[in-house]
Amino acid sequence: MGPRKQAANFATQPRQVLAGSEKTPSPTPAEKPATGKVTVSVIVRRKNQIAPRTLGKVRVTRAQYAQSYAAEPADLKQIRAFAKEFGLTVEKTPAEAARRTVQLTGTVAAMQKAFGVQLKTATIDGTPCRVREGAIQIPASLANIVIAVLGLDTRPQARPHFRVFNPSATTIRPNASTTNISYTPVQVGQLYHRHRPDHRYHRARRRLPHRRHHRLLQNPRPPRAHSHGRLGRQGEKLPHHRQRRRRRSHARHRGRRCRRARR
Repeated sequence: MGPRKQAANFATQPRQVLAGSEKTPSPTPAEKPATGKVTVSVIVRRKNQIAPRTLGKVRVTRAQYAQSYAAEPADLKQIRAFAKEFGLTVEKTPAEAARRTVQLTGTVAAMQKAFGVQLKTATIDGTPCRVREGAIQIPASLANIVIAVLGLDTRPQARPHFRVFNPSATTIRPNASTTNISYTPVQVGQLYHRHRPDHRYHRARRRLPHRRHHRLLQNPRPPRAHSHGRLGRQGEKLPHHRQRRRRRSHARHRGRRCRRARR
């Protein structure tokens, strides 16, 4: 048997800054050091990179995706060894390789030692959260494996831009900046109707002579409602026998027009 491979000693390795992990200082000063348990998600690299040109065009099954684009088993093994050395617990997550995500849980002190950060507590917009300053630092052997570490900083990352209605107030209090403008559904519909062309006018322009076209433009007529032979010339409702007679007359007229068009 060959010599047993020695496990990597992550604590003695030089540290490298994880790209894209820089954090700006908290807008409010930190109050005290963070305490309690912390759970983070470590995202690792894919086996093969997805070509941008194939996104949305090539369909693959779950098995094909796991075979080509999931995480390497050796990379996941490295993350577990790293967690064990720094006293972190690896959470059991379904489809760990396909998601390329390993969840680690540990104390604040263990997280600070593992990722080279300082975690503190601050209150932002009335909500207590955990903050950190600076970049995450990982061992050199994991620099090409780890893509991101999520969950160390819990400050809000997005701000809602809706408006809150208060029935007792005369105006709507904006949750966003005062320069934003909002519209009601009726106002949006009016904007669309304002720029929509008058299709009835364009149809008449193609069919009518020149003089009648201008007459229709100056005094447009309202569209006729289809009565299907039920109403008379004055709008009165016709008896049933006259309705049947008018429908037969309309049908004969349509038949003549069709025969004339065939000739």
